[in-house]
Amino acid sequence: NLTGNQFIEYTPSYSEYRDAGTIRYENSLVYHDFADANVALSSQRLVRNGDILLIPNEPGINEQGVDRVTYEPTPSQLRVKPVDDPTIEIPTELAEEDWEGLLEDELNVIKDGTDGITVEDGLLTVEFEGERRIFFTPLPEQSDLGEEAEDDPGEDEGGATINPAGPDDVSLIEAELRSPRNNETTLTFRNSADENAGIEAGRLPFYLRSPGGGDRPERITRVEADGSDVIGNDWIVRSDFEDLDDPIIFQANDQKTIIIGFDENIRSGQDIFAIEVRFETGERSTYFIG
Repeated sequence: NLTGNQFIEYTPSYSEYRDAGTIRYENSLVYHDFADANVALSSQRLVRNGDILLIPNEPGINEQGVDRVTYEPTPSQLRVKPVDDPTIEIPTELAEEDWEGLLEDELNVIKDGTDGITVEDGLLTVEFEGERRIFFTPLPEQSDLGEEAEDDPGEDEGGATINPAGPDDVSLIEAELRSPRNNETTLTFRNSADENAGIEAGRLPFYLRSPGGGDRPERITRVEADGSDVIGNDWIVRSDFEDLDDPIIFQANDQKTIIIGFDENIRSGQDIFAIEVRFETGERSTYFIG
């Protein structure tokens, strides 16, 4: 059982921007918690291909201000232990139906399918069938459990991080409304790695319109890189990944500007949205733009 895990939360608080909800990280998942709904901003990595990954957050994280803060739970001293028919218990702020949807691709290893997933009093319980590999970062009293793991499960599938230095050190460094076209924004990325990196697909996890802002954009209709529109199908809010017609290549140790176009106008300095991209390596990253 892992019951000492912590949540990481970010709640915007500005004089001109209210009721923004809370962005929360828990159990490998990033999501936006509104009063009446939760919007997933990344895919879960708690269970991948039947393997279970348990990594507690570092304690004592408390930041305030207007600067960007990057947080990545690093699985140092990652260990692995095969367990027959394991049951995991972890704290959560999500409802049972949320986890049933998040784990729908792993129901074949969960006892009785969705019946093996319960949430009660803020505790998620998942019952598994068969021998499962549990990857975990041991707490001090558990440091002698399990063998050291050579690989992080699901690494080929990739995980999501917020404005990361990777994958391949690609980070978002600037976002500007593109004048005079108020439905487009330019996003400037920097690849600080010594190797090229390519994006092959993307999605629009959410778009938050400021109060009184009228109709909010519902889809990304244009993605321009190197002078060409490379979007395949529109990226509709909260839809799955859409492949690009051509990958966007970030040259080593260089910057690139991408133009993102929406179906409605953007309210500069007031709206917040996120884009999630999938690299050619299979890794994923989520970038927040405000």
